[in-house]
Amino acid sequence: MGQFYTYLWLRENGTPYYAGKGSDDRAYRWHARVHMPPVKERILVQEHASEEEAFVAEKFLIDFYGRKDLGTGCLANMTDGGEGFSGARHTEDSKKRIGKASLGNKYSLGVKISEETRRKISEASKGRPCSEETKLKISKANLGNTLSPEHKAKLRETHLGVKRGPMPADVKSKISKKLMGHTFYKESIEKMKQTRTGKPWSATRRQRYELRQISKQHEGLPHSC
Repeated sequence: MGQFYTYLWLRENGTPYYAGKGSDDRAYRWHARVHMPPVKERILVQEHASEEEAFVAEKFLIDFYGRKDLGTGCLANMTDGGEGFSGARHTEDSKKRIGKASLGNKYSLGVKISEETRRKISEASKGRPCSEETKLKISKANLGNTLSPEHKAKLRETHLGVKRGPMPADVKSKISKKLMGHTFYKESIEKMKQTRTGKPWSATRRQRYELRQISKQHEGLPHSC
C-alpha cells in the first residue's frame, strides 16, 4: 500500500457510508465517531502519489456521494474533506466545531459491544495513569453535574445485594488518610439528618451502639487485677 490513499467504508448492501483519506493502517482502524466495517472486504482503498492528491480525491468522494447531515447523500462524514495533514492535531476551535457538529448524531446508536471486546478494553485500560491535565478536565466537566432521579434509581438497583470482598489494608489506609480532617458542609449534614430521622435501627447497629455506651461507662475505671 502506498503512503497516502483514499478509502470507502461500505455497508452490507455495498453502498458507502464513510469516505476518508489515510496513510499506514488508517482505513483499518475504528474512528472515534464512526465504526469501520466488520470485514475487510467492505473497505475500498485507492492509492495516490502524494498527500495533496489524496486530499483532492477525498473531497471528490464526499462531494460525489454526499453527506447525511446536510441531506445531500449517504455518507456519515461531518466535513467536506481535504483538511489537515499527516500527524496534525486539532486546534481548540476545531475541536469545538467538531463536537458541535456531532451533537445529536445517532449513527452508532444501538451498536452492541461483545463481551470479548469489553474484556480487551478493560484489560488495556487497567493501570493506565491519568495525567494531571486530564484529571483537571474531568473535574471541570463534572462541576455542577447532578444525577437525575431515574439515574440514581438505576445506580441503586445495580448495587442492591452486591457483596464486596475484604478490602486490602493499603486501600483502607488510603481511604482513611483521605477522609482524615474532612468536614461536611452544613447543607450536607442537614440532609443526612433529615434522611435518618425516624429511620429504624437495624439489630447490628443497635448492638454496636449499646457496646459503645457500655465502653463509655467503663472509661476511667481502674482495671481489675
